[in-house]
Amino acid sequence: MVASAGGEPASTLAASRRLAALLALPLVPWPETGTATSRLAAQAGRGGPWLAPLLEDPGRWLEADGRWADLLGAWRQPTVLLVEEAVVDGGAAAAYSALLTASRAPLVGLVQWGGSWNWQARSREGLAWLGALSGLTEPTAGSSQEEQELALARALMLCWEQLVND
Repeated sequence: MVASAGGEPASTLAASRRLAALLALPLVPWPETGTATSRLAAQAGRGGPWLAPLLEDPGRWLEADGRWADLLGAWRQPTVLLVEEAVVDGGAAAAYSALLTASRAPLVGLVQWGGSWNWQARSREGLAWLGALSGLTEPTAGSSQEEQELALARALMLCWEQLVND
């Protein structure tokens, strides 16, 4: 599952596509009908790693179902938190991490979408940052951005495997 901290749905979808391509994982669309619980239940039955972009705020209240974060926790759905570069220095990453943790959603880690990656600044925050994903264009072969994304892919898959094997 890919949830977004303050991003627009179109940006979350674009980043989810890039992340799925980088990880060579299927990007699974959400069922278009049903309650949030039934839609998540349909996704949760899938085996192996896959990505589905949550295009709604994870803290959004869903009438009878609670919050998305609560459902992700109830279904023990591993979640990657995508943080757009525009809000990475604000409190959104910490707030959404805390919400997912309090909801007992297995947080794989946080991924910055776009912009320059500042490992020192991110490591001071004490959050589960995995790395950065470049913007809409793929990095050129042999570039530091490509190396950065390959490191992100390895870290993300390792964290996901640790979560599902615990």
